[in-house]
Amino acid sequence: SDRFLTGMLLDEIRSLLPLRDRVLRNKAISVLRLLLVKHDNDSRYSDNESKSRIALLYFPLVDLVTRQLDRLYRPDSEVIDASSSDTDALETLDELESKELLTSALFVLQSCNRSVVHQFLSSNAMSFFRMLAH
Repeated sequence: SDRFLTGMLLDEIRSLLPLRDRVLRNKAISVLRLLLVKHDNDSRYSDNESKSRIALLYFPLVDLVTRQLDRLYRPDSEVIDASSSDTDALETLDELESKELLTSALFVLQSCNRSVVHQFLSSNAMSFFRMLAH
């Protein structure tokens, strides 16, 4: 059931990212961040094996974030507003959304078993380094 709830949250975030409703996006991303913090601070999951198993539940977030890199906030770039005349353009995520998504993805990566991270990097190295450059 834990996988089901985690999957639902990640699917909710995935479905909210293209929408203009920043309030809903921020709430979903904040729930994710708070869950990760609660798992990390829970004494029942203090050993590395437990942390790795929990991180694996959230690992799809890493792929989700790497697929959204072009939409993340960058202080040196022009922000795309979805209300502009270009209806095909996706809105750039704001600074807080971007920061929380990146922080959460990096937290998941650092908590995962090294073999999972190596496997991910072997096929997604460029995306990962682009994520770090943000």
